[in-house]
Amino acid sequence: MKGILFTPDNIRAIREHRKTQTRRLHGLKVVNESPDSWHLADFYQSTGGNNKWWAWFSKDGAGDKPYLIMPRYQPTETVYLKEAWKVIDIDTRTLDDPMFHVKVEYKDGYCDWGFHVPRKTKFTIPDKWHSPMFLPEGAARDFITITDVKPERLRDISEEDAIAEGMTLVKEQDCGPMEFPISPQAQFQLLWDSINRKDYPWGSNPWVWAYKFELTEGKL
Repeated sequence: MKGILFTPDNIRAIREHRKTQTRRLHGLKVVNESPDSWHLADFYQSTGGNNKWWAWFSKDGAGDKPYLIMPRYQPTETVYLKEAWKVIDIDTRTLDDPMFHVKVEYKDGYCDWGFHVPRKTKFTIPDKWHSPMFLPEGAARDFITITDVKPERLRDISEEDAIAEGMTLVKEQDCGPMEFPISPQAQFQLLWDSINRKDYPWGSNPWVWAYKFELTEGKL
């Protein structure tokens, strides 16, 4: 099973069902070197058994080759959420088993038995914090199922989609202190640039995969 990385705030929003979309850049480096030069020629589902979705990008200019790329996550696929973790205890009865039965702690303070990690997983007791990148599937506590995916330009995000990304719809106030609310799209722009400003800032309007998903019953 594949994993997917989210910030702790986003994981919390997913658990609270406030976040049901995410936008990702994986596999789109070629088109995002000059995103304005490419257009989406087709987005189709292949036949022949695998039924995978593919995006077909064409570049302006004679002689330019089209670019075919498949999104990393496909509709109906279930993936696990990656978060920072450490092992705080191990069931010694499983030391010779292919999978260790362990007690895992997460950055938000939650910890529990019931998780299994492969013997090849590197940890010590007492353990140190591990990067979310290296969370084994057997230690995951939350799962999402991809329900839809499409390629689009980043700045095409609608207000509805920005709210589904976990942003807040700020309502006007009749009284009280003066506030300067910003739209869900503007909130998402700030969040995006806080993560991707160096390589793919909002102003460059890169191509992204827009995923919709739903929280699936997991261990939590």
